[in-house]
Amino acid sequence: MENTIRKNYILNCSYHIFGLVMPVIMTPYLTRTLGSDGIGQYGYYYAFVTCFLAFAQLGISRYGSRAIAKVNRDLMQKSQSFFEICLLQMFFTVLVTIGYSIFVVFVLDNDAVAWTFLIMLAANAFDVTWFFFGMERLGIVVFRNFVIKIIMLFCVLTFIKKQEDVWLYALIVSGCTLAVNIWVCISLYGNVSFPKSRLNLRQHLRPVFVLFFADFGS
Repeated sequence: MENTIRKNYILNCSYHIFGLVMPVIMTPYLTRTLGSDGIGQYGYYYAFVTCFLAFAQLGISRYGSRAIAKVNRDLMQKSQSFFEICLLQMFFTVLVTIGYSIFVVFVLDNDAVAWTFLIMLAANAFDVTWFFFGMERLGIVVFRNFVIKIIMLFCVLTFIKKQEDVWLYALIVSGCTLAVNIWVCISLYGNVSFPKSRLNLRQHLRPVFVLFFADFGS
């Protein structure tokens, strides 16, 4: 137990230090290669996708970690809760992704960068970090995020060379988001099993919306 806490502490510290160093390296490089117009274009479309992403996530991240923490020691109840919340998350992600696609077509004029961010939005369907937070196994999430961030930095420094690479930068960021989410999903093996009883998604709707509006209003 003590070794696990120490390991998680070291991983968290390393990740936060890297999180401070990474912008110091990337920001000057992106400013030089993409220019102010390219960074402005990226930020413009990124602002839209984050708004849609907020609706896709609702309050599922906070609610999911709490729900899993309550049944952490019971494999069947934990699996039941996981699949119910996960399916609810996928359902809302699909709805919001459809809405975002319509928005891109009619409002954002089918811009390539806007379409590239569709990957980031779809990646939310595979974001199960809340499950491992509920199990207090932060090391799994932190380590995978750490590795993907390093890969993302390498890709940016290798492939982003001119202002026209804004869409490629969006692709790298979105692709890395999807990659880390799928990688974390693989770690579910052995931690959950397919539930035998009928799934009840409706019971999670009210607390999810309560948390969402609580966050939205704060």
